Amino acid sequence: CDSLRSPATRKSQNMPRLFFPLITSLLFSGSYIGGKYTTVDVDPVTTTLCRYVIAAVFLASLAPWLLRNEKLLPRSSWAACALMGFFGIAGYNVLFFLSLRYTEVANTAIINATSPVVTGILAALVLSERLTKLAYLGVGVTVIGVVTLLTDGTWVALRPSTFNVGDGLMLAAVACWAVYAVLVRRIASTYSAYTVTFGATVFGVVWLAMAWVWLGEPIDLETMSLQSKIAIIYMGIFASGVGYLTYNMSVVGVGATLTSGLVYGLVPVFVALLAWLTFGEQITVPMLTGTVMIVGGCWLILRR
Repeated sequence: CDSLRSPATRKSQNMPRLFFPLITSLLFSGSYIGGKYTTVDVDPVTTTLCRYVIAAVFLASLAPWLLRNEKLLPRSSWAACALMGFFGIAGYNVLFFLSLRYTEVANTAIINATSPVVTGILAALVLSERLTKLAYLGVGVTVIGVVTLLTDGTWVALRPSTFNVGDGLMLAAVACWAVYAVLVRRIASTYSAYTVTFGATVFGVVWLAMAWVWLGEPIDLETMSLQSKIAIIYMGIFASGVGYLTYNMSVVGVGATLTSGLVYGLVPVFVALLAWLTFGEQITVPMLTGTVMIVGGCWLILRR
């Protein structure tokens, strides 16, 4: 809790800082497994709104412990939190689900793997955030490893003829997430990661509620399966609540580019492992090859 309360406490050792992107990757990966259950009886936009409502309630419950020595966000910072909620929560998720209407799931996953590159470029332009040449090489190796893992080594999905409007929407979603990461880096230099996460989540729920009016469907709790209910609760508390919090803490501790490279490099590895443990999905040689490249890329990113 102390590491969440004050920006001054963030200057800790490197290993505790690296814990945040690692745990974020694992928490984000669990949402893919949870989404596998919810797609059966809940539409994606409704699922997203529900999970972030739960996340907002969960984060609010932590306020008595984490806001003892903190000031609430002044109105001058509300606009920044509203932008974070718009880009990182509502914008990213709505564009992602819209892209699924026009393109294959594999395409969205591959395009999402470019997030470290897009975030790195934006962070360099806006924040003047620089990594070593070896770290940038690591980002490139990680992205190649992710694509190898997602395409099972065929890379067929990268043919120009396979791209469509859905791919454009997914690129826009990746750009939204990059903007979110840069905004976190800026505003979290003044306020704690918890305060920033809570503010962005509240505004994100407002944006998602407006999107739900346009795209969502009524939810029937009586017909919803127990697995779907548990999945939404998990995604709300752990993937959206704790996950966004640890992601923001990682951005503050090690930077937007490093965080994006680690999180989006490791998520496919954890997803493949969880899918194997949960659904018995097969792990192939190209998947193992991609995993080795991802781990090697992360090692290059972290090497000083």
